[in-house]
Amino acid sequence: MSKAKKFPGIKNAVEALQNVDSTTYKSILKNIASENPELVSAILKNMFVFEDLQNINPKGLQGLIAKFKYEEWALAFKTASDEVKEAIYAQMSERAGKALKEEALSIGPKKLSDVEKIQAKIVEIALEMEKKGELIRSKDPSDPLV
Repeated sequence: MSKAKKFPGIKNAVEALQNVDSTTYKSILKNIASENPELVSAILKNMFVFEDLQNINPKGLQGLIAKFKYEEWALAFKTASDEVKEAIYAQMSERAGKALKEEALSIGPKKLSDVEKIQAKIVEIALEMEKKGELIRSKDPSDPLV
């Protein structure tokens, strides 16, 4: 039985969660997990969040990187995991990666809402690229891209 049939409404839940801030998103998923961890797993497999950038094919990630300025990536990196940062740096030239690292280190404190806004914009563009076939992402960590 597919996840969609087992959990009707997954697409609605995903859409709703994609439109809330990360604090609310994490809180909702934590509450659902306490009652039904399998449902959380199904939701996460259908979501695209900033952390999923590490699961995008190299060519697609390069295309996504090019759509944003260093200042925007630096802001988005404020709350990003090291894995996401490294995935992005790996698709940049050494010089460009160094420039982005310097930019990320040089920006001072920023509002969390500003960080979440640019992360959401990056995810929005990534989703558009995915729909156009310009990038591929692995939705299941146990089934990586090769």
